[in-house]
Amino acid sequence: MAQTPSTNLPVFPPFTPRIYTSCTFYFPSGPPKQGHLAFIEKIKFSSCNHLLFTAHLSGPSSPDAIPVVVKLVHGRYGEDVHHLLAKHSLAPVLYAHSCPEGAPNAYVMEYLQPPSWKTLFDYTLDSNISRTSAASIQRSLDKVLDILEKNRKVHGDLRSVNIMVNISPTGDAVLVDDGSKMSRADIKVIDFDWAGDAGNVRYSTLLNVDIAGITWPGEPGGPIEQGHDRSLVYSWWPRTQVV
Repeated sequence: MAQTPSTNLPVFPPFTPRIYTSCTFYFPSGPPKQGHLAFIEKIKFSSCNHLLFTAHLSGPSSPDAIPVVVKLVHGRYGEDVHHLLAKHSLAPVLYAHSCPEGAPNAYVMEYLQPPSWKTLFDYTLDSNISRTSAASIQRSLDKVLDILEKNRKVHGDLRSVNIMVNISPTGDAVLVDDGSKMSRADIKVIDFDWAGDAGNVRYSTLLNVDIAGITWPGEPGGPIEQGHDRSLVYSWWPRTQVV
C-alpha cells in the first residue's frame, strides 16, 4: 500500500537554502541554545548578488518568531567586531550562527527593515541631507571609529554601502541619545567579512581600487592596520555632505 505523503514536511521558498533550518544562539555562558529558522526569500540588490536572506527566527526563550536576516559567508567573518559594535547599538544584533561542515557559515542578525532603514549611500544619493542630519551622522561615524580604535579592531570596508541609516518620515536621520552632549544619528554598520584585530586581518586580494570617490588606505591582500578605517571614511564622507 502506498504511503500518504507527510503534510508536516518543511516548506522551502524558491531560491532559499535548505540546510540551515536550525542555528545556535550566541550566549555569554551556559549550554548552547538551539533556534529554528524559517526562510522567507532572498534579498535582491541592484548592484550585486549577496547571499542574504530574510527569515523568521524562533527559539526556546522566544516562541514568537522574529524577523531576521541570514547572511551566508564563505570563509571568515568578524563576529567579535560585529558583537562589539552591536553592544553599542552601532550594528545589527547578531543573534545566532550555523556552521555546517562543507557549506558556508550562516550568521543570523537583526533585520533592518526598509523603507525606514537604507544605506548611507542611497540616503546621500536620493536625499537633500540637512545640516542637522549630516552633523548627527558625523557624530555616529566618529563614535564607530573611536570604539574600533580603542579596542584595536578594524572593519576594513567602511564605505557608505555598508552603513545603514534609520530615516524618519520627514527624511531626516533618526536621532538617539546615548548620554553624550549631543544626540547622534541612528546608524548600524554591516558586512564584517574583513573585520578583526588591527594588523592581523587583510583586505581581499580582489579589492577594487578604482571605486569612484574612494581612497583605500591599503593594498589588495595587504594588512588592515589601525587607522585605516578612519582614513577610508574620511576619503568619502565629506564629499557626501549637502550644505
